[in-house]
Amino acid sequence: MRNLSFEELMEKAISSKKDKDIRTLIRINKEFTRRVKKRILMDKKPMKTSLAGQEQTKKWIEKDAQLAKKVRTQESNKKWRIKNLSKIRRKNLTKDSDINKKKFLW
Repeated sequence: MRNLSFEELMEKAISSKKDKDIRTLIRINKEFTRRVKKRILMDKKPMKTSLAGQEQTKKWIEKDAQLAKKVRTQESNKKWRIKNLSKIRRKNLTKDSDINKKKFLW
């Protein structure tokens, strides 16, 4: 996203807003925030386009706050499932059914 111009970023933002793709909107908002912070750190005035893009995408995200909350809960549930699945796999490796612990006939 760093190599995209303002117009390209806003086109992506509009299409993701229509598709209700909150993740892309959040990524675009982070990109605008990065551009604004970068200009401030260089002791320069932030570009008006970056500020406008940041504010607009922030409004869209807040408008779809319920959708964003749903996405966040889905991501946290996915992380929880992955974490517990790895615990279960570790337990299964330590059971007697492990191939290294089996006694063979010969």
